[in-house]
Amino acid sequence: MYRRKGRRNRRPAGHSLSAVDVMLHPELLAHHDYHDGWTALRPRKLAAPDRGEIVLTEPDEQNVRRLVQVSRPYIDPALLSLLEGELNRAQLVDPRDIPADVVTMNSRVLYEDQDSGHQAETRLVYRTPLVAGENHVSVLAPIGAALLGLSVGQTITWPYAGRDALRLRVAALLYQPEAAGACP
Repeated sequence: MYRRKGRRNRRPAGHSLSAVDVMLHPELLAHHDYHDGWTALRPRKLAAPDRGEIVLTEPDEQNVRRLVQVSRPYIDPALLSLLEGELNRAQLVDPRDIPADVVTMNSRVLYEDQDSGHQAETRLVYRTPLVAGENHVSVLAPIGAALLGLSVGQTITWPYAGRDALRLRVAALLYQPEAAGACP
Protein backbone atom coordinates (compact mmCIF):
# COMPACT_ATOMS: atom_id res chain seq x y z
CA MET A 1 0.00 0.00 0.00
CA TYR A 2 1.35 3.36 -0.99
CA ARG A 3 1.18 6.33 1.27
CA ARG A 4 0.82 9.70 -0.39
CA LYS A 5 2.97 12.48 0.85
CA GLY A 6 1.97 16.03 0.36
CA ARG A 7 -0.45 18.69 1.34
CA ARG A 8 -2.92 17.26 3.75
CA ASN A 9 -5.19 19.68 5.55
CA ARG A 10 -2.68 22.48 5.18
CA ARG A 11 -3.86 26.03 5.29
CA PRO A 12 -1.94 29.23 4.75
CA ALA A 13 -0.40 30.63 7.91
CA GLY A 14 -2.93 32.65 9.89
CA HIS A 15 -5.95 31.20 8.09
CA SER A 16 -8.18 28.83 9.95
CA LEU A 17 -11.09 28.87 7.50
CA SER A 18 -10.79 27.92 3.84
CA ALA A 19 -12.78 28.90 0.77
CA VAL A 20 -14.25 25.39 0.73
CA ASP A 21 -15.46 25.81 4.34
CA VAL A 22 -17.20 29.00 3.31
CA MET A 23 -18.78 27.49 0.19
CA LEU A 24 -20.21 24.70 2.30
CA HIS A 25 -21.27 27.04 5.09
CA PRO A 26 -21.95 30.58 3.73
CA GLU A 27 -22.69 31.86 7.24
CA LEU A 28 -18.93 31.67 7.88
CA LEU A 29 -18.41 34.75 5.66
CA ALA A 30 -19.11 36.87 8.71
CA HIS A 31 -16.49 35.03 10.76
CA HIS A 32 -13.60 37.27 11.82
CA ASP A 33 -10.99 34.70 10.79
CA TYR A 34 -12.04 34.29 7.14
CA HIS A 35 -9.92 35.91 4.44
CA ASP A 36 -8.81 34.21 1.26
CA GLY A 37 -6.98 37.02 -0.48
CA TRP A 38 -8.08 38.30 -3.87
CA THR A 39 -11.01 36.00 -4.48
CA ALA A 40 -13.10 36.66 -1.41
CA LEU A 41 -16.42 34.85 -1.66
CA ARG A 42 -19.06 37.41 -0.88
CA PRO A 43 -22.73 37.49 -1.75
CA ARG A 44 -23.73 40.31 -4.03
CA LYS A 45 -25.52 43.02 -2.05
CA LEU A 46 -27.92 45.16 -4.02
CA ALA A 47 -29.19 47.35 -1.20
CA ALA A 48 -28.55 51.09 -1.31
CA PRO A 49 -25.57 52.13 0.79
CA ASP A 50 -26.02 53.41 4.31
CA ARG A 51 -23.95 56.33 5.57
CA GLY A 52 -20.33 55.27 5.74
CA GLU A 53 -20.65 52.35 3.34
CA ILE A 54 -19.28 52.28 -0.17
CA VAL A 55 -20.65 50.65 -3.31
CA LEU A 56 -18.60 49.31 -6.23
CA THR A 57 -19.45 47.65 -9.48
CA GLU A 58 -18.14 44.11 -9.73
CA PRO A 59 -15.93 44.94 -12.76
CA ASP A 60 -14.44 47.99 -11.01
CA GLU A 61 -13.62 45.91 -7.94
CA GLN A 62 -11.95 43.18 -10.01
CA ASN A 63 -9.99 45.68 -12.14
CA VAL A 64 -8.77 47.66 -9.13
CA ARG A 65 -7.68 44.43 -7.39
CA ARG A 66 -5.67 43.45 -10.49
CA LEU A 67 -4.12 46.93 -10.64
CA VAL A 68 -3.19 46.74 -6.94
CA GLN A 69 -1.55 43.37 -7.46
CA VAL A 70 0.50 44.57 -10.46
CA SER A 71 1.44 47.87 -8.75
CA ARG A 72 2.34 46.39 -5.37
CA PRO A 73 6.15 46.80 -5.77
CA TYR A 74 5.81 50.46 -6.76
CA ILE A 75 3.13 51.89 -4.46
CA ASP A 76 3.19 52.74 -0.75
CA PRO A 77 2.21 49.54 1.13
CA ALA A 78 0.13 51.51 3.64
CA LEU A 79 -1.98 53.02 0.83
CA LEU A 80 -2.44 49.62 -0.79
CA SER A 81 -3.52 48.15 2.54
CA LEU A 82 -6.12 50.90 2.99
CA LEU A 83 -7.38 50.47 -0.57
CA GLU A 84 -7.68 46.70 -0.11
CA GLY A 85 -9.63 47.34 3.09
CA GLU A 86 -12.05 49.53 1.15
CA LEU A 87 -12.45 46.87 -1.53
CA ASN A 88 -13.14 44.24 1.12
CA ARG A 89 -15.84 46.26 2.86
CA ALA A 90 -17.57 47.47 -0.31
CA GLN A 91 -21.00 46.37 -1.38
CA LEU A 92 -20.69 44.86 -4.87
CA VAL A 93 -23.38 45.44 -7.46
CA ASP A 94 -23.91 44.77 -11.13
CA PRO A 95 -23.00 47.86 -13.23
CA ARG A 96 -26.66 48.15 -14.30
CA ASP A 97 -27.72 48.42 -10.65
CA ILE A 98 -25.22 51.00 -9.39
CA PRO A 99 -26.95 54.12 -8.05
CA ALA A 100 -26.39 57.15 -10.32
CA ASP A 101 -24.85 59.19 -7.47
CA VAL A 102 -21.95 56.79 -6.70
CA VAL A 103 -18.36 57.50 -7.78
CA THR A 104 -17.22 54.68 -10.08
CA MET A 105 -14.10 54.34 -12.18
CA ASN A 106 -13.90 56.96 -14.96
CA SER A 107 -16.45 59.17 -13.18
CA ARG A 108 -16.00 62.94 -13.14
CA VAL A 109 -16.49 64.17 -9.59
CA LEU A 110 -16.52 67.50 -7.77
CA TYR A 111 -15.15 67.02 -4.28
CA GLU A 112 -14.51 69.37 -1.36
CA ASP A 113 -11.60 69.36 1.06
CA GLN A 114 -13.46 69.68 4.38
CA ASP A 115 -10.51 71.36 6.11
CA SER A 116 -9.81 74.11 3.56
CA GLY A 117 -13.22 74.33 1.87
CA HIS A 118 -11.43 74.09 -1.50
CA GLN A 119 -13.38 72.31 -4.25
CA ALA A 120 -11.81 70.48 -7.18
CA GLU A 121 -13.10 68.59 -10.19
CA THR A 122 -11.36 65.43 -11.32
CA ARG A 123 -11.87 62.19 -13.22
CA LEU A 124 -11.11 58.95 -11.34
CA VAL A 125 -8.86 56.78 -13.55
CA TYR A 126 -6.83 53.60 -13.17
CA ARG A 127 -3.47 55.07 -14.20
CA THR A 128 -3.68 57.34 -17.22
CA PRO A 129 -6.33 59.86 -18.25
CA LEU A 130 -8.95 59.00 -20.85
CA VAL A 131 -8.68 62.49 -22.30
CA ALA A 132 -5.26 64.12 -22.61
CA GLY A 133 -4.96 67.32 -20.57
CA GLU A 134 -8.00 66.53 -18.43
CA ASN A 135 -7.67 66.83 -14.65
CA HIS A 136 -7.53 63.26 -13.35
CA VAL A 137 -6.50 61.27 -10.29
CA SER A 138 -5.46 57.62 -10.14
CA VAL A 139 -7.30 55.22 -7.87
CA LEU A 140 -3.82 54.39 -6.55
CA ALA A 141 -3.41 57.96 -5.22
CA PRO A 142 -4.78 58.87 -1.77
CA ILE A 143 -7.53 61.13 -3.13
CA GLY A 144 -8.58 58.62 -5.80
CA ALA A 145 -8.65 55.71 -3.36
CA ALA A 146 -10.72 57.79 -0.94
CA LEU A 147 -13.31 58.84 -3.54
CA LEU A 148 -13.97 55.41 -5.07
CA GLY A 149 -17.40 54.09 -4.09
CA LEU A 150 -18.62 57.18 -2.22
CA SER A 151 -21.98 58.74 -3.05
CA VAL A 152 -22.86 62.42 -3.38
CA GLY A 153 -22.87 64.11 0.03
CA GLN A 154 -20.83 61.37 1.67
CA THR A 155 -17.61 62.24 3.51
CA ILE A 156 -14.51 60.24 4.31
CA THR A 157 -11.40 60.73 6.41
CA TRP A 158 -8.43 59.17 4.67
CA PRO A 159 -4.91 58.88 6.11
CA TYR A 160 -2.29 60.73 4.07
CA ALA A 161 1.39 59.97 4.61
CA GLY A 162 3.41 62.93 5.86
CA ARG A 163 0.48 65.22 6.63
CA ASP A 164 -2.88 65.42 8.33
CA ALA A 165 -5.57 63.02 7.14
CA LEU A 166 -7.66 64.06 4.14
CA ARG A 167 -11.26 64.89 4.95
CA LEU A 168 -13.17 64.81 1.67
CA ARG A 169 -16.84 65.24 0.74
CA VAL A 170 -18.33 64.36 -2.63
CA ALA A 171 -20.06 67.60 -3.63
CA ALA A 172 -21.41 66.45 -7.02
CA LEU A 173 -21.08 63.69 -9.56
CA LEU A 174 -20.69 65.36 -12.97
CA TYR A 175 -20.45 62.16 -15.02
CA GLN A 176 -20.78 58.46 -14.27
CA PRO A 177 -20.19 56.02 -17.16
CA GLU A 178 -22.81 53.53 -15.94
CA ALA A 179 -25.53 56.22 -15.67
CA ALA A 180 -24.55 57.58 -19.12
CA GLY A 181 -24.88 54.11 -20.65
CA ALA A 182 -21.16 53.98 -21.51
CA CYS A 183 -20.69 50.57 -19.84
CA PRO A 184 -22.03 47.32 -21.31
